[in-house]
Amino acid sequence: MSNLTAQDLGLKNVGTVRHNLSYDELFELESSNAEGAISENGTMMVDTGKFTGRSPKDKYFVRQGPSAGNLAWGNINKPVSIEIFNELYDEVIDYLSGKDLYVLDGYCGANEKTRRQARFVTEYAWQSHFVKNMFIRPSDSELQEFAPNFTVYNAAGLTNKNWEKHGLNSEVFVIFNIEKNIAIIGGTWYGGEMKKGIFTMMNYWLPIEEILSMHCSANVGKGGDVALFFGLSGTGKTTLAKALACSIDADFQRIQFTPDLLPADILGVSVFNQREQAFEFHEGPVFSNILLADEINRASPRTQSALLEAMGEGQVSLDSVRRPLDPLFFVIATQNPIEFQGTYPLPEAQMDRFALRFSLGYISAEEEVQILSDQSTRHPLESLAAVSSHADIGRLREGVCAIAIAEELKRYIVDLVVATRQAEGVLIGASPRASLAVMKCAKALALFDGGDFVTPEHVQEIATPVIAHRLVMDPQARYSGHDADSVVAKVIDRVPVPA
Repeated sequence: MSNLTAQDLGLKNVGTVRHNLSYDELFELESSNAEGAISENGTMMVDTGKFTGRSPKDKYFVRQGPSAGNLAWGNINKPVSIEIFNELYDEVIDYLSGKDLYVLDGYCGANEKTRRQARFVTEYAWQSHFVKNMFIRPSDSELQEFAPNFTVYNAAGLTNKNWEKHGLNSEVFVIFNIEKNIAIIGGTWYGGEMKKGIFTMMNYWLPIEEILSMHCSANVGKGGDVALFFGLSGTGKTTLAKALACSIDADFQRIQFTPDLLPADILGVSVFNQREQAFEFHEGPVFSNILLADEINRASPRTQSALLEAMGEGQVSLDSVRRPLDPLFFVIATQNPIEFQGTYPLPEAQMDRFALRFSLGYISAEEEVQILSDQSTRHPLESLAAVSSHADIGRLREGVCAIAIAEELKRYIVDLVVATRQAEGVLIGASPRASLAVMKCAKALALFDGGDFVTPEHVQEIATPVIAHRLVMDPQARYSGHDADSVVAKVIDRVPVPA
């Protein structure tokens, strides 16, 4: 039991408070309360209803005080008034008051100087069990002096009946009041909202201290061995992709492609809800802004092809329902050389959906020495902060559309692409999708160069990265040392440039 009072927890009254219980105590209560089912290997399984993933469209921040000037407002960080927060906060307090509750205290952050002390107030043992897994557990002596910097109230069983009146997305709400150091959760049984909530706050607090927060996790085995999931690919492909993603303040998801990855792991799946007696769709990581498909050619062609519609049309069709993706959605993928063991060639149709391809090879010895120097104390990614927001990208897209391109240059682009279809050693040339990509990328290049219109030089500069990966080479040509890059280079030399 606990010495915590209702006043300590900010509640009107409280039943039994179970504070910082052990795993055995939590497991016993989960079982006796019939909160879930025990699997064959002894794991507690819990039905979280229709939400088995986060609900980013239901996440809000109170627009007030100094925090309003530090947030990048938009589709990710959506504002809500202090009046709506206070109304829902009072409902959460009323809902939790008088109940038997579970309280869990934990640290977020591996660095003692910058970590935060978080408290979670929940209604169910399994919710306390979940956050006990997610955060660093204070020692007994640390708990004696523990004073939470931030409190999360989880009223999963409470829904917002007035969500339409409030102008919110649904009856679910996850609202952060930065000035009061409080988050309230209602209407969703997904435990990850508690973890995501504190991580969200770390992404607010640390940059103010000029620290870039980085999310990593570790598993500790029975023998004390640790597996830390935080690493770099050999030549920097993943690092480069992550750096690009970090530079944009948007919803970022990463998928590690493996041979056993299934399409449902990417797109999502419909699960039968026994309570509602109906199938409900749970979104996969493809429903994000920036999707990093790491080592994409380690998955089977069937799984790779799961991204075709998303990349080509910005939507996902499942269960006879068409689900649009966010307008900002795009994919960054890395792949290993096809000669590596355990890799599969990407389907031609999918290669055609990537706008650009860049290859990273080994660097010089001098450059490698510089990498050692740069990472002698910390990784450069740790100091990388977002330099553009969701809205900034939207404005850049509008700027690209405004760049002029002459009819003669459009014909020049088409002539280049058509020439690849007739080039020696090419089985399948570039498609009209390549022509569109060259035009759009050339316009973007002109914008970044500060111009108002596309020049032939813009087209030539971008042609190889846009076109080469779309070509299917004849095996004999490959064995003779000819590659797609050289084909595009010859085409650029041969096709007349408009005057």
